[in-house]
Amino acid sequence: MKKQFKQRKEMCLFKSKDYDNSNSLICKYTIVNCLNVNRNMATPKKFLMAGGILVELSNSSYQDTENEVNQFVRMQSTLKQADGSILINLQMAEAQFDFERVIKILQSTQNKEDYLTSLYLQSVQNPLFYFREQITYVLAFYNPALLQQIIYQRKQYLQAMQKQLTNKYLGFEDFGLSISYAINWDLKSLGNCQQSIITSSLIALQGVSTDELIYYAIRNNANQLLTQVSRKRIFTKTVEFFQQQLTKKNMYYTFDDLEIKLIDDIIIICQCQLFIDIIQYPNQLQIQNYDILNTSDCVAIFKFNLTHEHLERVIKIRNQQLNQSIEQKHKQGFEISEINLKNFEYYLQTQVFLEKFYKNQTKTCEQNNII
Repeated sequence: MKKQFKQRKEMCLFKSKDYDNSNSLICKYTIVNCLNVNRNMATPKKFLMAGGILVELSNSSYQDTENEVNQFVRMQSTLKQADGSILINLQMAEAQFDFERVIKILQSTQNKEDYLTSLYLQSVQNPLFYFREQITYVLAFYNPALLQQIIYQRKQYLQAMQKQLTNKYLGFEDFGLSISYAINWDLKSLGNCQQSIITSSLIALQGVSTDELIYYAIRNNANQLLTQVSRKRIFTKTVEFFQQQLTKKNMYYTFDDLEIKLIDDIIIICQCQLFIDIIQYPNQLQIQNYDILNTSDCVAIFKFNLTHEHLERVIKIRNQQLNQSIEQKHKQGFEISEINLKNFEYYLQTQVFLEKFYKNQTKTCEQNNII
């Protein structure tokens, strides 16, 4: 019994960096609450709720859990289109309906931002439960063959409308992306990420051009294009959209200082326009007597308004990173590795991109000796 007690006690001791003044340099120990430590280690930092709502705990070390975002949305396939944009087929991996549990976790952090997030969740849980109830009724009582036909044709219609809306809000030279959201009948939740279209300009901004590097960038950055701070701001607007969705109105909002995070960790703060258009299905694709499920799918378009100064800064930072990398390799007596060559390659491709789409701005950069 004494031995067991001793082992348990040692588990509760963590070394401190402080030492006493004696010559023996005996380490001081701090007794901590093991229950709280275990609880903090076991508690997830992110939750994907019904409706496709991503909830993130406020945490100063959130960078360590960025990969958790990718586990919620599965990338099924990618396709490079004729205009250089990338089309990605997506699927939500889960949709939690345990709102009370997540709300309690948020409130237990004693963080003001998390508490506000819990209030937002409280405001949307009843509408989302109502949607689930309606989906359950349809699955139980609707003609299965007819329902499957409607679901399939809706998917085709939604993809066509997404392309149409993307072309409406985003020009060929615009930095932006669109995401379509539809009902997930298996998860009994709306807000399922179905398809994403990333414009060629936004791909080029990542500093990649070859197909191999493009798909690498997408896999590692598609769900993390925005920083955590910006994702939380999008979260509040998503909640507002659900609150007004019964009115069947489209939504438009402008963020003055949204943060884009590129694959090489460059952060750009810029204005962003968010358009959310509800899809109005034709009569033959509507589910009779369940009107709320006929206007629950939508397309969200993000248009990032980058200025000449933003582009200058990206080029300058990448130029500095390249020079530092090459200089470090020469000092160590090593040849430039294949990775450095790829870095240099995508750096040049970024300049090609600027020359193609922003000829006047590129000339200004050259005059200022930035390129």
